[in-house]
Amino acid sequence: MPFFKNHSSMNIYYRVINDEKNNLPTIVLVHGYGSSLAMFAKQIPFLKRYFKIILFDAVGHGKSDKKKEDLQEDLIENTVKDLQHLLDLLEIDSKFGFMGHSLFGSCVSLEYTLKNPEMVSFLIILNGGTLKLDNTIRNIFWNLLPQFTRMHFKGIAQISLNTIIDRTLPFIQNAIEPEEIETSCSEKEIIKKKIRSEILDMIEFGLDPSQINCPCLIVGAELDNFAPSYMSLELHEEIADSELYIVKMTGHFGLSQISNEYNKIIFTFLTKHMITQEN
Repeated sequence: MPFFKNHSSMNIYYRVINDEKNNLPTIVLVHGYGSSLAMFAKQIPFLKRYFKIILFDAVGHGKSDKKKEDLQEDLIENTVKDLQHLLDLLEIDSKFGFMGHSLFGSCVSLEYTLKNPEMVSFLIILNGGTLKLDNTIRNIFWNLLPQFTRMHFKGIAQISLNTIIDRTLPFIQNAIEPEEIETSCSEKEIIKKKIRSEILDMIEFGLDPSQINCPCLIVGAELDNFAPSYMSLELHEEIADSELYIVKMTGHFGLSQISNEYNKIIFTFLTKHMITQEN
């Protein structure tokens, strides 16, 4: 199996499809939090006709190494570093395209593009947004929220954020504290402050994608209650000249559940921008 060691000497699993076809443009696929590169299984047969494909499992996901503490601090920024390491290893020095799924995959794609605009030829965001769910605390918090709250999160958070945090905090604390280790009262308070800080920062410091100017496709799903379609709409409004599609009657994993429809939307976008070329 192909692995490389990242900046923290952790083993990162990756795959390259059509590695020998240097005449093909390159596309990088980035999975969501809690997922793996296998999420794109139904896109690979279609994409490999046109691209060299690079996929990898982020730290703590799939076949890559996991940190002992498993809190995955600053996972978006660290994954961007890992991706650059992989691109250097593979000697990718020309422009490439991005496809990111879910909030984590889309934020990694957006963050890399903002830092390296000269390297990215196009961007495809599937069921994503700019909310940074990049560690365990933030993901537990988001998953604890009921569907209605996630669908109207910004409005509700402005009114009663402290109440939401207070109600979810004990569940998050229980999830991240090892049962076999006794925690003192002072340590518990430190953990509570850490949880509150992570959630507040998640809300206050989302990505600003307004500087992205490469061709950009944004695909949301009508029934997505993890990354609600309003996030795709907001992303579309923030990225000038981006293209938006909201897929009807599907949810967060539409790219695998109704892959033909997603693939058709992706192909139309690539063809419009003359990116596809049969090989």
